[in-house]
Amino acid sequence: MLRIRVSPITEQDLQEGAKYYNRQQPGLGKRFEEAVKQTFDKILRIPQAASISTMTSDIK
Repeated sequence: MLRIRVSPITEQDLQEGAKYYNRQQPGLGKRFEEAVKQTFDKILRIPQAASISTMTSDIK
């Protein structure tokens, strides 16, 4: 079974992004979190739909 691992710094970035969006408009942060989750779910369902051509340490 495939899994998506999110680095601690990426997790922090996502949380900060959600907080930022909530400050812009209440509830928008939740929508952002749901969009990220839906994207991760799509990647897990169909990983071959898009591929990373070059793996580098810069990928979060």
